[in-house]
Amino acid sequence: MSAIPLGLCQCGCGERTNIAKRIDSKRGHVKGQPVFYVHGHGPRRNGQRYIVDPQTGCWNWNGAITDGGYGARIPTPTGPKAPHRIFYEAAYGPIPEGMQIDHLCRNRRCVNPGHLEPVTPAENVRRGVATKLTSDDVREIRRLLGTTPPSVLARQFGVSAASITLIAKRKNWAEVA
Repeated sequence: MSAIPLGLCQCGCGERTNIAKRIDSKRGHVKGQPVFYVHGHGPRRNGQRYIVDPQTGCWNWNGAITDGGYGARIPTPTGPKAPHRIFYEAAYGPIPEGMQIDHLCRNRRCVNPGHLEPVTPAENVRRGVATKLTSDDVREIRRLLGTTPPSVLARQFGVSAASITLIAKRKNWAEVA
């Protein structure tokens, strides 16, 4: 997702990087994959905390990356925080209690506050890549439940019959009317 291709130093110098010999989650290294920086260059060699991708508008974090692809936590006066949370709070204030920050751009390295939104944990999971149903699907399932057997709905929507039952009982997707 970065404007600088993987395999080239992310500081912007354009030099080729080495292949990681082992996993190093602190630096975001994955064994067998190119590392992000040439040895001796650092995430802030050019003074930037992020690199703007002109095509997506994403502000790609220019520091260490976690195994999950997010910017690694950095120290703050209140304790370590993920960079995307720091940038959100700097732009909009505290994250509401019980909320998580969702990357609307689907780029976990992005720290652009305009691409970040506080959502409930359930909504964050639903927006994830593994989610099969949308809110509109759930409304349609509930509309059809009286006339269509759960097993048929399960096949139609590509989920289990147990998922349909949980939707019917409002144990899943409870907030969808």
